[in-house]
Amino acid sequence: TVNIGGGTGSGTGSGSASGTITVTGLTGNITGGIGTTMGLASVCISNGTNTFCTMTSASGQFNFQAVATGTYTMQIDPVLPLLATQTVANVNVAANQTTSLGLITF
Repeated sequence: TVNIGGGTGSGTGSGSASGTITVTGLTGNITGGIGTTMGLASVCISNGTNTFCTMTSASGQFNFQAVATGTYTMQIDPVLPLLATQTVANVNVAANQTTSLGLITF
């Protein structure tokens, strides 16, 4: 939701506007967790055009909110170099839905 605040203006070509624009159905969420006791991990999602990254919580959980709908590839890169990067292909995000990937183990 975007609120447009109104103001007043004077002179030629100026004026005021107010109102609310609500955009729905364009985004979804991705949640999940990693099954390792080896520490934190970087989690990135990419749709070929845009890449978004986050870090897991201390308990291994991750969450992406307001992700544009579409298909993503996810890469999970543990902070410790002892574990290999995991790739999850074809993560589908639907409008107004949460895609739960559950527990991803190493």
